[in-house]
Parts: sequence; structure tokens; C-alpha cells
Amino acid sequence: MSIAIGVSASVLAVGTMAAVAGPIIYGSAASSPAAQVPSVMPTVREVSPRVAFDDIAELSGAWDIADGSSAGYTVGAVVNGSPLTVSGTTDHVSGSATVDDSVLTSATIVVEVASITTDNATRDAYFRGPALDAADYPTALFTLSSPIALDGELLDGQPVVVAASGELSLHGVSHAVHVDLTARMENGRLVVAGSVPVVFDDYGISPIDLGFVRVDDAGSIDFTLAVAPR
Repeated sequence: MSIAIGVSASVLAVGTMAAVAGPIIYGSAASSPAAQVPSVMPTVREVSPRVAFDDIAELSGAWDIADGSSAGYTVGAVVNGSPLTVSGTTDHVSGSATVDDSVLTSATIVVEVASITTDNATRDAYFRGPALDAADYPTALFTLSSPIALDGELLDGQPVVVAASGELSLHGVSHAVHVDLTARMENGRLVVAGSVPVVFDDYGISPIDLGFVRVDDAGSIDFTLAVAPR
């Protein structure tokens, strides 16, 4: 489903690395708590009416990314010798998926890059500008490239891990990606979560190294998607 996109998870959010452009951006690192990495499987609020499925074949049809979905990034940095984890997130995630006879045959996830935020407005402004050029590349896109069989255990509310392959387009660059997804049915929706490792240079995004501020050259796109039948 947005398997990424989310993700990345998106995700999106890869430009964060560059978003650590100097002390003006990380000046609050010592006083602000480290950003928390999104939960792998958070609770998604119930929707009404509740949709029940008695057989895995009933999942067939068109599905859409629903409220409760989010995508963002996580990246490590070192500021004045102290490690810091930065994460950003957005709920501006959209997309669709198609299930045919219990097989996810297609999925597209779109993340609005400019809406990704952290606990630091200055960092976010840098992220949208020099880091990801959001004005020119406003979205991150994930497209599923291989079908995924959905396990019948999903109907029992049990988490199921599946492997997904697709193409992630970020900052004007596209690459094939592979990610393990944790999926489960919850309140009539399919909830999918995962994290896509990303090397920033692969997408033309240069991490910052100013001596006192150094950003890792790789991070992750994190996502949680609630996918509901159309």
C-alpha cells in the first residue's frame, strides 16, 4: 500500500540529512529531547462503519491510503561531539492499491515532502529548501513493482511480515528499493509499517559535515500506512 513510502517513508524524508546545516539548525540539540523514532506498529484509530472480512479473498478490490497514515525520516548526526537522532514526519500521505484474489498487485504512495516537520522550524526550513529542493521536487513517490501475497492470518489480527520491492523516487532520482513490511488488519483496514534504508548520495542529497556538525551519510524513510477499501 504505500509501502513506502510510504513511504518512507516515504518518505520521503531523506533530505533530512542535509537539514542539519549548522549550529543554527542544531543549536537546540542540547536542550531539546532527541526526536523519537516512529513506532513500528502504532494504533490506528477506528473508522466507522467497521468493515469485517471473513475470508482473505474478500480483500479483493480497490483500496486507498486513509487517515492515520504517516511517513517521514530518521537520521543520525553528531553536534559538538554529542550524538543526536533527528526524525521528521507528515500525515500528508496519499495513494492507492489494488488487491486481486488475496494478492496485492499494485500500489502507489505519494508523500508531500514540504510538509515534513521536526521539533525545529529552522531545521525544517532548511530541509524544504537547500536539502530537498521541495519547490522543484514537492513529492516523494513509491511504486510497487512486484505482487505481494496476503496471508490469511491477517484476518485474525496477527501481524504478518512480507517482503516488498518497488521504486522510490526522491529529489528527482529513482532507485529500486526492497523493504520488509509488517502488516495486520485493524478495524477493517490494512495497517502496514516499515523502514527503508537510504543512502543520501544515491539521490543527489549531500549530507553536511562542518566539523562541529556532522550528519550521517545514510538514514531511513519510515512509514505507517492505513489502507482502507474504497
